[in-house]
Amino acid sequence: GKKLQETINAYRAYLTEVTEREYRPITLAAKDFDFLRKDPNQKDKDFVRINFEGTPVVAALAVLSQLASKVVYMETSALEYLARKVGADDFKFDQVMPVIKPEARYVVAGTKYKADLFLTAFSSAANPKMAINGKSIPVKGGIGQVSFPVSAKKYDKNGFSKQRFQASIDLSRPGGEENILTETIEYYVVKPTLQIQSQSVQALYLNCGNELDIQVPALGSLYNPTFNVEGGDVLKGKATGKITIIPRKKQLELSVKQGNVLLGKQHFRVRKIPKPTIELFTRGKKVDEARGVPAPGPTNIRLKAIADPSFSELLPKEAQYRVRQYVVRLARGSRAIKTKTYNQSLASLNDFIADVKPGDRFVITSIQVERLNFKREAESIATGDIIKTIPIT
Repeated sequence: GKKLQETINAYRAYLTEVTEREYRPITLAAKDFDFLRKDPNQKDKDFVRINFEGTPVVAALAVLSQLASKVVYMETSALEYLARKVGADDFKFDQVMPVIKPEARYVVAGTKYKADLFLTAFSSAANPKMAINGKSIPVKGGIGQVSFPVSAKKYDKNGFSKQRFQASIDLSRPGGEENILTETIEYYVVKPTLQIQSQSVQALYLNCGNELDIQVPALGSLYNPTFNVEGGDVLKGKATGKITIIPRKKQLELSVKQGNVLLGKQHFRVRKIPKPTIELFTRGKKVDEARGVPAPGPTNIRLKAIADPSFSELLPKEAQYRVRQYVVRLARGSRAIKTKTYNQSLASLNDFIADVKPGDRFVITSIQVERLNFKREAESIATGDIIKTIPIT
């Protein structure tokens, strides 16, 4: 029994050395079994005594058969491992597919499409590890999925920046050996150029909805921007790249990003909205303040706030005004005969008719105006000390 134990242990050590794999001992003593370790009559017995001491020949043969089976199991495992090392430098490829490598994915109309077409082969059973710049990438069916954001800090005079990355494929060869294939790939980053279309690109109007269309042609269908504004607010439109900017300060900076990559910035001057002019009408006609109106004067008047023509042309949705309040006085010499406040643009002067005499005049002051923005929100406009006069002749 002792000789048998030494022979089996020596063979187990040999297999471990050859395969560099640890095999569990099979010549066990009583202390290696939970149910024997606690038995006072058995716990001190070694491999020989626990298996062969006082054991009938038939039982001993059964123990030897079990040991033989365990030795065969170790041997088979070792042979399978060594078999996998045979042909370690051979790779079997079971999949082929055509690959086309174009010079460019975007081609200008009228030019030629150029590309290299070739055949590639790979193993669908292999599970190689692939990485870009040392960072693992997913592998599906033996093909690595390469995807990463690109950016550049410096560009040449043509707007290109030469970049490179290292691609690596770690092939686990039969036998556990590794073979890492690496390749440095070069590519060019095109400097994104913001194209801004607007009625007024050089300057925006304060507290107004300035509509802009910002595109980056180099990105094509991949263009999916986010916008940030310092000095105002921004609203995204329904179409890609279309936004509305509402400036709140004298200077405004717009930043355009694609993911985490800054595509560009644009600075804008912000103009104040030009004040509207106040015009006076009666009976649908504009009042001639120099010639006046014959006695007993107009029976009603209407005040209109007229937007600056250039502002109205650029931002028609923002150039909507209404007169909210004003004061009408019937004056004679330096005295005010009668005074009334109106809260709408149209005013009836019937209350004044009985008191009007030739030489009097109607004086309209304290004119308050509101502007409706593109959201139909009202904003009070400072018109200054505007005075309108209607002489009664």
